[in-house]
Amino acid sequence: MKRAPDGLTVAQRYYRKHREKIRAKYKEVGDTRTTADRRAYRKKYFQEHKHEPRFKEYRKKSKFKHRVANRRKGRAYYRRTKEQVLQKHKAYRSLPEVKKQLLKYHQDDNKKHSDTNSVRYQKARIVRQKGKTTKRTPGFVYFFKSITPGYYKAGCTGNWKRRKRAYSGPAAVKQLYFLRPVPDKFYAETQLKIFLENAGYKPVGKSNRARICDWFVLEEEQIF
Repeated sequence: MKRAPDGLTVAQRYYRKHREKIRAKYKEVGDTRTTADRRAYRKKYFQEHKHEPRFKEYRKKSKFKHRVANRRKGRAYYRRTKEQVLQKHKAYRSLPEVKKQLLKYHQDDNKKHSDTNSVRYQKARIVRQKGKTTKRTPGFVYFFKSITPGYYKAGCTGNWKRRKRAYSGPAAVKQLYFLRPVPDKFYAETQLKIFLENAGYKPVGKSNRARICDWFVLEEEQIF
């Protein structure tokens, strides 16, 4: 960038002249406030009128205009205060009353999430299954009744003929209810399991943490 003999660029020289004109206008009207006083006045005025629609629109436009600079300032502030903030949080979490609150919160949260019929739990299963793979895996989704009374199997595979031969003994296929090709077998399998659970089929498992499986039971059909 070219500079004049005085060491200023064209933009800096224009800004200096503009600032001198503004100061001259202030002197004409008898305004003796300093720059810091005017800055404080503007800050107070913004705080008083921040809930007005025009100021909300102004903040929205300003935030978008200066988004790169704001992100840069935020990253720099985080790097400067990272250690202090972590130590502050650690000291706060080590307080006895805070420990009790956190323990109670986690216990209540575990009870809430253990409800397998809740809408929140089913949505979390779908989101988790979508995030397991970045591409669709075509295949087959199946559901059949085994020769063991009360036991049903739901799953997915890429080759049903080969998978069918793997089921033998107590897990042998007695009646095939459902077999369909799908574009994303893992996602379709999750949806099928959710449907079966809502229809009254219970997953085989000793606890809620071991409940994610392919085998389901109907208690009214169980003999042993």
